[in-house]
Amino acid sequence: MTLGTAALYGFVLPVVELTYKKAKQTITYTLVVEIQMVMSFFATAFCAAGMFVHKDFQASLYGIHARTRTHNN
Repeated sequence: MTLGTAALYGFVLPVVELTYKKAKQTITYTLVVEIQMVMSFFATAFCAAGMFVHKDFQASLYGIHARTRTHNN
């Protein structure tokens, strides 16, 4: 699965660049950073939604609570 996502990510960036070249729009540093930020935001949102559905946040919070109790005793 990790190799598949790496391949997909490696495929997406050149396709975006090709799309902008075909549209004859210059690719600036600001545009690249904006694309990277949007992709990162949606990746984070997608992962957070998956963690919420599988109740992984509860496990994380339980682990934090258990560690703070151990350190306080």
